[in-house]
Amino acid sequence: MDKKDFTPDISICIATYQRPQGLRRLLASLHNQTAAAHLKCEIIIVDNDVQGSGKPALQITGRAEIPLKYSIEPRQNISHARNKALQLARGKWLAFIDDDEEAERDWLANFWQMSRKISAAGFFGPVLPQFESDVRHWLKGEDCFQRPRPADGARLTYAQTRTSNAFIRRECLAPYRFDPAFGRLGGSDVELFARMQNDGHLFFCCDGALVREYFPCERVNIRWLLRRAFRGGLSYTKIRKKLHSGKGQSFNRFFKSTAGIVVFSLILPFESLLGRRYFVRRLQKILVQTGHLCGIFNVKFEEYRPKRNATRIKFIFNVCTHYRRKLFEELAKKYDIEFLFFSAGDENYYDGLGSKALGEFDGRYLKGLKLAPHLRLTPGLLPLIFRRKSDIIIKCINDPLPLLLSFVAAKIHGLPFILWTGLWHDLQTRFHKAAWPLVDFIYKKSDAIVVYGDHVTHYLRQKSIDRQKIFPAYQAHDTTLFLHHFPAAEIEKLRSELGIRTAKVILFIGRLVEEKGLETLLAAFSKLDPAEVSLLIIGAGKMEEKLRTTFKNEVNGLLLPYVENAQLYKYYALADVFVLPSITTGRFKEPWGFVVNEAMCQSCAIVLSDAVGAGQGGLIQHEINGLIFPEKDSSALAKILDKLLHDEKYCRNLQHKALQSIKNWPLEKSLAGFDAAIEFALNRKQNSN
Repeated sequence: MDKKDFTPDISICIATYQRPQGLRRLLASLHNQTAAAHLKCEIIIVDNDVQGSGKPALQITGRAEIPLKYSIEPRQNISHARNKALQLARGKWLAFIDDDEEAERDWLANFWQMSRKISAAGFFGPVLPQFESDVRHWLKGEDCFQRPRPADGARLTYAQTRTSNAFIRRECLAPYRFDPAFGRLGGSDVELFARMQNDGHLFFCCDGALVREYFPCERVNIRWLLRRAFRGGLSYTKIRKKLHSGKGQSFNRFFKSTAGIVVFSLILPFESLLGRRYFVRRLQKILVQTGHLCGIFNVKFEEYRPKRNATRIKFIFNVCTHYRRKLFEELAKKYDIEFLFFSAGDENYYDGLGSKALGEFDGRYLKGLKLAPHLRLTPGLLPLIFRRKSDIIIKCINDPLPLLLSFVAAKIHGLPFILWTGLWHDLQTRFHKAAWPLVDFIYKKSDAIVVYGDHVTHYLRQKSIDRQKIFPAYQAHDTTLFLHHFPAAEIEKLRSELGIRTAKVILFIGRLVEEKGLETLLAAFSKLDPAEVSLLIIGAGKMEEKLRTTFKNEVNGLLLPYVENAQLYKYYALADVFVLPSITTGRFKEPWGFVVNEAMCQSCAIVLSDAVGAGQGGLIQHEINGLIFPEKDSSALAKILDKLLHDEKYCRNLQHKALQSIKNWPLEKSLAGFDAAIEFALNRKQNSN
């Protein structure tokens, strides 16, 4: 039969993560299913490990060979993995089973027979514990590891559902997806089935569809049981809050849980006289109620936190911008890392308009008091960096007071200190000149320095900083949002809405301030033919009113004060040329310019001044994937723009090279620099002890 015409009766959906042996055992049991002899089945495996650790387990054969699809979901969240399985599955029924389980030979057959007898959205079978190693007899009792087993054909509530042994009608499940907010906490399956039940779908027990869950020795202990009890209570309350919002329910749950904890705690000493099993069961109930309370107050807990390096890092940074969020999330997957943000995002180098929301990592904003335009006092930072344990402190070069405190804390505790910097010239204000000896001392005494690119490396080497401890974390960010395709018809529609009538468009996006070189851009634009090109400027800042006045007399000048980040790709797609004409001032020299990365995603021809970090740090190479002109030289900029506007082949080549370059400039370029710096700093500290 042609694979394109193959429509299975059942799709068996498996989400796996770093359990190749368990997956191999499970697949062997699936290939020996009796139902496979008379039903069309397929197996869908979604590996949540970007390294593909489950792939070696796929070479399994049995009595009936079942077609298999294998896919990797790089986002480490079981909800994403399950949702990808839903996308790949084509069966009329979806059978869910976990990678640490083994199915009885009649598992699918019993589900199928039950589905012929009862009309329902889904059926759930029992999961019996199977211990991989010898454990104490009292821990094997069904009270500890096995859930209550409903009667065959009994109607179930959503609290009795889970994907560890489920058989769901695909057409009923089609409108739903697993919520990633519950992916790491646990309970994303129960939450989905709760929504289905709220919408009127029915679930029943199929006692004959039996699977066995294998418990390795590290999970057969009291600590694991209590942790699981706490998570169960927490996720249950969060699900209830999501489905039934209202303060009344929260108050009711608060008093019930508080009373339960008090009563169970009073009974606990007497339960211990009956035996350890009863004692543990009572402790579990206390932890369940504690989980309920934590759920009411939105306590964060991750049962399925990705496996990480045991290195504990305190990362002190000013603000979480959209272009840093993914980097922080990826670092948090690798290390036990806590982010402390000491700024309100109101520095002179931010426009204050973009989102400063935190991502999927352990982080917090600290309250503070702004003492001066460039000085903020954050009292809460002091106890956090001096008291809490860590193995490494990482600090950005921004803000002198947090920098000094972080450096001193590292030295007092004997911890490696890593400095992250994008500075590549000497700041010329009185304050910076006076502070230079201290900054130079921190440079030289840091255990490692992470830099934005080659331009910062060159600057530090001129300052006689040890080259061995400098590690480029080339500036890259998650460009998925900016690579969205924007159809030609939509581009024309946007041009019409903006009133653009010229064939070509030059774009600038950024803060409207002196150091961005807008005077140079305006002077260069005035030398171009107004019938051929329009200038579109998007941003906010002190020069906004001046630009509005200028554009009143300029037919083809257009200013948009703010465009939401998620919509910027449309304007990059609209433009033919992107210009970042930044200049050097006493307190600023463009460290990088992430708008350059973003513009490259939509095949803009890139034009930069030589005061832009992206043009000196390794991303943009002159006349290869972009063009670089001397800062403040409007005549040189005008000549470049004129050539791009009139030499179509030349312009197209630069646009093509820009897109290819950014596709080969992944976030891993930044991560690699941090990984190398962390390893170097730890080894250096260890060798010095």
